[in-house]
Amino acid sequence: MNKIIKGIHGISVALSWVASAGLFAMMLMTFLNVIGRYFVNKPIIGTQDLCEQFMILVVYGALGYVTMQKRHIAVDLLVEKLTLNGKRIMLIVANLISLVVLIPMSVSLSKAAAHRAMHLYMTTATIKLPVAPFYIFAAFGAVILCLEIIIDIVNYIRGTGGDA
Repeated sequence: MNKIIKGIHGISVALSWVASAGLFAMMLMTFLNVIGRYFVNKPIIGTQDLCEQFMILVVYGALGYVTMQKRHIAVDLLVEKLTLNGKRIMLIVANLISLVVLIPMSVSLSKAAAHRAMHLYMTTATIKLPVAPFYIFAAFGAVILCLEIIIDIVNYIRGTGGDA
């Protein structure tokens, strides 16, 4: 079981590197596009298409890692008044609610990815970049997010969750 958890964590870390690279590429493209548009009067064609697709890499690449590191935004007003067991129960319930939303979303994304993979004519508007790889990445990232949440739930039930 530990190897599976380490494997999921390893995938989360790898996806976070893809997210970081996507964010850097978006910043660089935007910077170069602004320079090209306002100083040379030649914007980079397809910047918006690429930034839209790279946003998928940033969001779905980072979610599993953020969950693994327990770096989600939290409001401590209520939590600080709870006992340790109260915190654990609250975190278990919150994670279960998250799964109720995220599992159907993951299924939907997987179906959309499969559809786009079978219809490679689906491309971005300007540069005709196929969108299927980005949908596949989003579906994979969403599944990894669900697995990270399940790991957290199990850890909270066992009493080994570091966040409680």
